[in-house]
Amino acid sequence: MKSFIMGIASFLLALYFFLFLHDYNLNKYYFNDLKIVCEEASAAGSLFINWKEYGEGKIVFDYEEAEEAIDAVIITMLDLNPDMSPKETSYWTSNITRDIIYYDDNSTSDSVTDPNTGLPITDPHVIVTINAGKARYRLPFLKDTPDNIRSSAHSWDDRKKWILNNINNKYIQEC
Repeated sequence: MKSFIMGIASFLLALYFFLFLHDYNLNKYYFNDLKIVCEEASAAGSLFINWKEYGEGKIVFDYEEAEEAIDAVIITMLDLNPDMSPKETSYWTSNITRDIIYYDDNSTSDSVTDPNTGLPITDPHVIVTINAGKARYRLPFLKDTPDNIRSSAHSWDDRKKWILNNINNKYIQEC
């Protein structure tokens, strides 16, 4: 009888272990997927600039168009409803929230620092942060895990370096 009870206990322990391992690996996969979605969303948002300002040598983002593009990328890639709530086929269980921070030539100076990282911002950036909520762990003692949050920034290249490199290359070619 002792070996039967030990066998059942070992089986249940192994079952809990494999269930945790499966949920952990699934969350790891979707957490990495969330990183890709953040990168794509920030890149999509940085494509929409105000062309009148661009003609004057400034990069100023068109905030409305950029937000529409960012929302479209998030909704499509995470398989969400238009109100950012998850569909039946989505991994995520709670509503997705996103935060967008724009740094462009209207707001960028030498003294601007990103509040999340504390790093100085000198070039135009679009920073997208997505909070996807809790992971889908089936074990009850793992329900209080932190939210899955990813952030990504996409920046325009440092135009001053590009201009200086092109001027130097042109000067070298003329000599």
